[in-house]
Amino acid sequence: MLTREEEKLLRELWAAFYDYAFAMDQVRLFHQDWFRFDPSRAQRSYHLRSFLLTFAADLSLYEKSYRLAEWINRNENAVKFLNAPPAGEVPGKNAYSFLYEQMHSLRDQSRLLAGKEYLLWLKKELDGRNEAEALECGPLWNKVEMELQLIEAVAPIDFTSMNLGTDISLFKRQVSRVWFPAQKGVAE
Repeated sequence: MLTREEEKLLRELWAAFYDYAFAMDQVRLFHQDWFRFDPSRAQRSYHLRSFLLTFAADLSLYEKSYRLAEWINRNENAVKFLNAPPAGEVPGKNAYSFLYEQMHSLRDQSRLLAGKEYLLWLKKELDGRNEAEALECGPLWNKVEMELQLIEAVAPIDFTSMNLGTDISLFKRQVSRVWFPAQKGVAE
């Protein structure tokens, strides 16, 4: 069981992370149109900056949320506490589980893998690393590489089991949204 102080600390930590996640997601959404810029010489700088900002935000959000979830999931009571609707506050009921499922699905892992491959392609085919340095985006490139290393440090079996579990949970939720109203209609 959580003490009152632990509940307060957990709620404050959750609120801070929720704000961080929202901010990172806004950065990602604002710059996610990187593919609209032609990577040829004329628009390469826009393409590269936009991709690096989007991918860095995506990686950071994934890695930080994974670490937080790994810590919270060790205590079943902490998960229940964060899923309980706080008195008059946002986020609402099941907020932790919803955010966890949204950030750790197979879709997200696939997007990160595709981004990693695209980064390697930029580096190899367009000399993207040197281009980023010339654009003074070298620290951003380094941040992306560091986040990739942090994510790759997680054991592959942990990734597989976590993602498969969240995707199955999403499937169950979608089925119940369709199935229970159908049952109700038949029963009536």
